[in-house]
Amino acid sequence: MEHKTLSGLNNEIKTSLYKSFPETVWVVAEISEIKTNYSGHCYLELIEKDGNKNQILAKSRATIWAYVYRMLSAYFKDSTGYDLQEGLKVLLKANVEFHVLYGMSLNIVDIDPGYSLGDIEKQKQEVLNQLKDDGIIDLNKEIELPVLPGKLAVISSETAAGYQDFCKQISQKGDQFNIGFELFPAVMQGDKASASIIAALDSIYTISNRYDAVVIIRGGGAKADMHCFNEYELAANIAQFPLPVLTGIGHEKDESIADIVANTKLKTPTAVADYICDKFSSQEAYIQDISSIFSNTVQRIIFQAGNQLNNIKLKVAPLVNEKIHNKKIEIKDIIYQLNRSVKNITLEQSSLTDLHKQKLDNYINTIVSLEKQRLTNYINQINIKAVKFIREESTIIELMEERKKANDPVTVINKGYSVLSKNNRTIQSVNDIDINDKVSIKIKDGKIEAVVTNK
Repeated sequence: MEHKTLSGLNNEIKTSLYKSFPETVWVVAEISEIKTNYSGHCYLELIEKDGNKNQILAKSRATIWAYVYRMLSAYFKDSTGYDLQEGLKVLLKANVEFHVLYGMSLNIVDIDPGYSLGDIEKQKQEVLNQLKDDGIIDLNKEIELPVLPGKLAVISSETAAGYQDFCKQISQKGDQFNIGFELFPAVMQGDKASASIIAALDSIYTISNRYDAVVIIRGGGAKADMHCFNEYELAANIAQFPLPVLTGIGHEKDESIADIVANTKLKTPTAVADYICDKFSSQEAYIQDISSIFSNTVQRIIFQAGNQLNNIKLKVAPLVNEKIHNKKIEIKDIIYQLNRSVKNITLEQSSLTDLHKQKLDNYINTIVSLEKQRLTNYINQINIKAVKFIREESTIIELMEERKKANDPVTVINKGYSVLSKNNRTIQSVNDIDINDKVSIKIKDGKIEAVVTNK
């Protein structure tokens, strides 16, 4: 039977390939495996997948020789921000080669970074579209961030520079506000990062009632290190988390999908710390303004009451003096009339005995004494009423001062009372709230978020 040797057949295949592909060709493929040996040569395994079923349709070996790899890898990273790595789709220029012993392979001589960058953005857009289709992309943004988020669950690497920056900034600016946080360690880059961050979120979820918000932070790094923050599973977990999530992933220009679905996006860990501390500073300034307004109002009321009291005193004194003056005139008139009467009687009744004169004198003295006593009593009554009025007004002023002290928000809260508010407005009536309303309860050592179930 006529036959060929395997090497002969492979040589024929090699010849046919060279005739069919005399020049380099551009090939689109996904890198499924990449290795670099001690000589600097790069060996890849390229695949093509079915877009719908994610099944491998084709596979081929490829090589980038060391002198070319040094140039292409640097060029690709400068252009895209990514290293050549597994999972990337690439557009490669290659020579089709066939080795009798090792079979067919592609010898890569050039690469188009623009294609890979476009594919990365395409994948990112596909994830965003899926989040929108699932109706979860804005869920975390709909959660209201507490006015004073003083209890934080922080997801980061304990040794990351970004985490150290966050701690330092909170220590410098937030110590006075007693801001507390707990670290939930996670891997923040690489293939295991997404699963590690999701695991940290799961740990926080079991004790979520202890915290006001979740903070995800990391320091700066290569653009490729942000790949995990564009994965659907991590983004979906952040979007559906029951606490508001703040991100500070550390890239000034790039926005990850994790940033997009988070409640609040900030550029760096330091920016997250500043944002939280600034919320406390703003609230402190607001309380100080309210206290100042309250104090000024009370002082104005006291001042006005004092002026009113002084006006009353000024009005009462002339009235008292006028009454006294009028009574004196009346007494003088009485004395004058009595004197005239005495004289007339003396003239007309000169024959009366000394006894009658004595009785008349006694009568006159008695009348004068009685009138003087009535005048004295009247003056005393006026003085008593004036003193009583002044004491009552002084008591009112003292009560207003005590009420000012008692109504001071800090004093009331320190006594063990609490302040109930909704949307930063104090609730003064049961009609101000409805069932399922979210309310805040301010107490001496912190704040409680609650939901109204009955009223």
